[in-house]
Amino acid sequence: MKKKSADLFKVITKSGGPEHPLKSLAKNTEREEPEEIEDDDDTEYEEEEPVSRRTTSYRPKPVIEQKKPVARPKQVDMNSSVRQTFLIRMSMIEAIKDIVYYKKVNGNLYCTQQDVVEEAIEALLEKLGDVPERPEEERKREQQKKRGRKKKYE
Repeated sequence: MKKKSADLFKVITKSGGPEHPLKSLAKNTEREEPEEIEDDDDTEYEEEEPVSRRTTSYRPKPVIEQKKPVARPKQVDMNSSVRQTFLIRMSMIEAIKDIVYYKKVNGNLYCTQQDVVEEAIEALLEKLGDVPERPEEERKREQQKKRGRKKKYE
């Protein structure tokens, strides 16, 4: 096993060899008294306070009141898209995918599942004719319902 230079140094100092150069330097600086610097300039200077005693000017940050957003009735664009999650039979999903594939093979390269579902609903509305809208009370009740995913264990 190779000896490291630190190990060699320990052996030398224990056997009475020379001390580490920094130790001797530290001893020499302890013995010497600090020299006073003579000032040729007769200018008088004011002594400053130590940094720990200095007062700092502290300006607190202004408190900005956060305004709560005002609840405004949202005007819904009936032609805008919205994400809706619902359950559907697996056979219906496969049928939608088959229709999309058929349309893409026959030249409509940009056909999507969303397009197929929208076409199906439009065709159903044409078949049913004039469908009355839900009452306003029902719409309000739907808006008050808890949103988001349902918890599994309640």
